Amino acid sequence: MGNKKITRQIALTHELKNYYYLDELVKERTAELQRKNQQLRLEMAERKWVQEELLQVTLSSIGDGVIAVDHQGLITLINPVAESLTGWSQTAAKGQPLEEVFIIHNEYSRKPTKNPVQTVLIEGKIIGMANHTVLISRDGLERSITYSATPIIYEQENVLGAILVFRDVTREREQELALRSAKRQFHDIIEYLPDATCVIDRNKKVIAWNRVMEKLTGVCKEDMLGKGDYDYAVPFYGEPRPVLIDYIGLDANELDNNYPLVKKQGNMLFAEVFTPSLFKGKGALLWAMASPLLNIDGQVVGAIESIRDITEQKQTKVQMQYLTKHDPLTGQYNRNFFEQQMEQLAGGCRTSVGMIVCDVDGLKLVNDTLGNDAGDALLIAVADVIKKALRKSDLLARIGGGEFAVLLPGIGIGAVEDICSKIKNVVTRYNNEKPELPLSISIGFAVGNNSAENLSLLYKEAYNKMNREKLHHRQSSRSAIVHTMMKALEARDFITEGHADRLHNLLVNLAAIMGLSQSRITDLCLLAQFHDIGKVGIPDRILFKQGPLTPEEYVEMQRHCEIGYNIARSSPDLVPIADWILKHHEWWNGHGYPLGLEGEQIPLECRILSITDAFDAMTSDRPYRKAMTREDALAELKKCAGTQFDRQLVDKFISCINEDFVEDMLL
Repeated sequence: MGNKKITRQIALTHELKNYYYLDELVKERTAELQRKNQQLRLEMAERKWVQEELLQVTLSSIGDGVIAVDHQGLITLINPVAESLTGWSQTAAKGQPLEEVFIIHNEYSRKPTKNPVQTVLIEGKIIGMANHTVLISRDGLERSITYSATPIIYEQENVLGAILVFRDVTREREQELALRSAKRQFHDIIEYLPDATCVIDRNKKVIAWNRVMEKLTGVCKEDMLGKGDYDYAVPFYGEPRPVLIDYIGLDANELDNNYPLVKKQGNMLFAEVFTPSLFKGKGALLWAMASPLLNIDGQVVGAIESIRDITEQKQTKVQMQYLTKHDPLTGQYNRNFFEQQMEQLAGGCRTSVGMIVCDVDGLKLVNDTLGNDAGDALLIAVADVIKKALRKSDLLARIGGGEFAVLLPGIGIGAVEDICSKIKNVVTRYNNEKPELPLSISIGFAVGNNSAENLSLLYKEAYNKMNREKLHHRQSSRSAIVHTMMKALEARDFITEGHADRLHNLLVNLAAIMGLSQSRITDLCLLAQFHDIGKVGIPDRILFKQGPLTPEEYVEMQRHCEIGYNIARSSPDLVPIADWILKHHEWWNGHGYPLGLEGEQIPLECRILSITDAFDAMTSDRPYRKAMTREDALAELKKCAGTQFDRQLVDKFISCINEDFVEDMLL
């Protein structure tokens, strides 16, 4: 028993020892575990500090502003750049709602913009780069920014917060706006340039086509912008092809060899070209200037061409050059050029020279009666007649109103006389072919050598001879013109058809009752025949108008008295009745024309004519009315007695009119 007890004690002792050992072991392991836990906590704290420090360093190193928010949109982190841009410190911003710190407006509308992070937190989606936004800092400063926002997602489901990244692009935006403004100003300048202008980029596509170019080509801007492949040449040439703007970059030698009409000055090109397709195929002569378009770095980014229509300018220049030498009416040389040729001829070797001077007879009479248009037509005909008689080497010039001169180098007296005879023959042939207005030319000539002094004497000699011949022609040429005018009036005026014969009978009867002498009756009959000769100078649109005349037309019609007066004074046969022709439309009460004479200031012959002329006019058909009866016409004369007509003469005229006489007269 004792041994068992001892053995049990020994076993218990060993068991206690084991428990003690285990307890010590547990304590040791626990202490070790505590040490390890403590070390781990230290390591984790150090690692967290390092991570946070690394994050701070990283965020501080980023050039963009960064703000982190939790799932409620409260700021948990803001980096130094964001502090600077928003004006909020890390301490002040932390825990604030993002919209209190990050205040943004739309750049254009200036209206507040929705907080981008709220959308990210709700939808869990990334918001890409947003532009045209203005950030308003805590101190009121405005900056142009661009921003993006990204959600912070845990286990791909839960949105724990969001990261907002934004960048200050104020400078870039200012540069962009400045560039945009510069482009707009550039296009505005191009648009309102006075010359037609187009601009192409480096790919030869149209980027500007101004309003003058639209007007010149008929192609609107919208239809041309963006076009390439030489389409801008189509309005000018009808097909795509290179134009001046496409020669930018070629050197001077290459231009000279291939495009001799193109001139280069510096980096600019100039040319004058004819473009056949402009103005619906009429074509135009253009002046063009082209130059490269450079950016701020001096690089070629395109080209610009300005175009000006110089067709009219060139035509004017050519016309001015023509007019410095030529008479604009006849197309022959003028006096200035004629005198220059005389000077040149005087400076050459000695040779025989002829000089012919011609003057148109009756030109003033034609101008005064038929008008300047008729006179101009006469001058053109005379120039053509003279030209037909000359040699190719002879020089014809119009040196004054109706005067022409011919310079004939290397010619003798006999040849000059032959040319003068030829001119007269051509005049005769012309008058036979066109008798409506006869030509009459006075001619003088002289022949000598070509010294300066002698040429001047030759001209004077020829001029004096022409004047002497003109004295012989004066009366006959005027009579021929007057005769032609009378024939022209008979051919075109409905009044003259039987009118002169009827007037003759009426006048003779009235004059006989009044006891006028035969010579006065003869002159009165001449007046009846020629009193309306001035109507040759009245336009047909007035003379044959069906209906009443306008005030302006009536004034024009009244001119026939003065025209007739000028014609009559030019003819010896009509000189005695010239004054009566002038006054045959005067009224007894002074309301007639052209002088406003009254009563007995009006010649008796004019008072007699006015009554008989009015009676015949009323009893004859006109384009605008039928003839009146004899009774109505006599009643009208009675009504106008004392106003338009001499009352006593009206009574005598009515007393001499009887039915048988009128019927015989009208047969």
